Amino acid sequence: MDTPGEQNGTTPYKVVVVDDHPVYLDALSRALDQASDLSLAGTASDGVEAIELIERVQPDVAVLDVELPGRSGPAVAAELVARQVPTRVLFLSAHRDGATVYDALATGGFGYVTKDASMRQIQEAVRRVASGVRSLGPDVEHQIIEEIQARAERNTLDLTERERAVLELAVKGLTVIAMGKHLHLSPATVKVHLSTLYAKLGVSDRASAVAEALRRGLVT
Repeated sequence: MDTPGEQNGTTPYKVVVVDDHPVYLDALSRALDQASDLSLAGTASDGVEAIELIERVQPDVAVLDVELPGRSGPAVAAELVARQVPTRVLFLSAHRDGATVYDALATGGFGYVTKDASMRQIQEAVRRVASGVRSLGPDVEHQIIEEIQARAERNTLDLTERERAVLELAVKGLTVIAMGKHLHLSPATVKVHLSTLYAKLGVSDRASAVAEALRRGLVT
């Protein structure tokens, strides 16, 4: 097989499409196969079948739905990396939140577009990925940047074990007195920890601290 992203003369890029929605799978497969420079090499409707198909066919690009029965799209991508299959993965999903995009790309994905993109836009994303250019749909670029920044903040925020314990109890809605009893601390000491948390989180009150901690994923 030609190295992914390289065409031999006018040979079309080989593409596999994996989606568990039959109507969408059919429509996308037809749209890709109708492009003169793209060739449909197979389809699958679940993650387990996808791994077998992609490893056997070794297309230039595999268009994978993020949510699949059997094995998720990211799990399929990770397995392909583990098996050293050279196919590049373009994720396709109805989800556009930064965490989903980040986690999918972290498994080895080469691009990510949402399902409300036009068939022409998806065709172009496939071409870009096949040619070695990473591709993000314009509607997910902002979200992934925010997610990267949020994860960086979480990694650099230095909370002590006691501060984390106070924060977790604050999220649960415990009062200062109740937190003190739970942690065997005086109310005054709990207030000191809360004040330190406010400063580290860049907020001025408890409600804002809880909201910011949840936003950053410091607590669940």
